[in-house]
Amino acid sequence: MKRIFIIAFAGILCSGCSDDLYEFMNRNTNAPVVSTPQVECFIRECEIVVYWDEDEAADEYLLYRDTNPAGLFNNISYRGRDLSFKDTGLQSESGKLYYYKLAKRRAEQIFEKSDFVLGVSYNKRRDSYEPNNTPETATEFYNVINANIYYYRYDGNHKLEDVDWYRAEVEPHRQTIINVWYDENSDLEPYDIYYMEIGGSNHVVIDGDVNEIQLKNYENETCIKYFCIVINEIRFDGVGGKMGNYQIKFLTTEPLPTE
Repeated sequence: MKRIFIIAFAGILCSGCSDDLYEFMNRNTNAPVVSTPQVECFIRECEIVVYWDEDEAADEYLLYRDTNPAGLFNNISYRGRDLSFKDTGLQSESGKLYYYKLAKRRAEQIFEKSDFVLGVSYNKRRDSYEPNNTPETATEFYNVINANIYYYRYDGNHKLEDVDWYRAEVEPHRQTIINVWYDENSDLEPYDIYYMEIGGSNHVVIDGDVNEIQLKNYENETCIKYFCIVINEIRFDGVGGKMGNYQIKFLTTEPLPTE
């Protein structure tokens, strides 16, 4: 009789909290994975968006921020179950660098912090053609494009780099010449950027003397040429970087030069 009562009582308990008990019994028993978050910058002025993947083993996410990658990372910018955080109202200072680490809590234990990720706060936004950082997302070029580009780094493994891809039609047996220009109000200087065609192993540095992109078509029909504007990273071998405006403008189309 006592055994029947115990079984019945257990059944009542289970029916009263079945959902919670089911979740507890089927909970992921692995420890949370230590994973580095990702960032998006220059979407809005003086704002950095940090985001990360969901981890079923984590009860809570803790995002730490520091202005020194070798710092203690004791400042918690976010704590909760969301998978992203907008860090707003930051200093710009022509590109203020911030560093973030992610930790995860399970029950009462907070697990190891991740490697840091670099974020940059600036009072400028990225251009309206983004994202065009791959040939597949290349911006179609017609006449004039005003854009910007950036490159920031802590070291070779921690950097933010913008690559701007474009595509242009070139008529048969002709070359299209495009001018690359930036004014003195831009943070960019000669030798700071270069351009390269898709599949090209070499790049041409925009140095103040060479300011033209030459897209040549040796075929018998019109073709699409892809090229990109890239920051010349050998100009930036320390911590920091820059963001600057540039313009690409159609100059002319002409027959290919005779060899």
